[in-house]
Amino acid sequence: MDVAIISAACIGSGQCTLLAPRVFTRREDGTAGVTMARPSKGQQRRAVKAAEHCPERAITII
Repeated sequence: MDVAIISAACIGSGQCTLLAPRVFTRREDGTAGVTMARPSKGQQRRAVKAAEHCPERAITII
């Protein structure tokens, strides 16, 4: 599983950092960044949940 964020689409709601804090981080400009592009098995479910709750659908999971 690979995780990425479409930076231009991120509005900085913070849902991803709340749901998967080991996978996502908040940058200085308030938008989200990825800290774990290939989440461990234990973090994959959290990353998927974060993608599902992203209001702008800025998170892609492959």
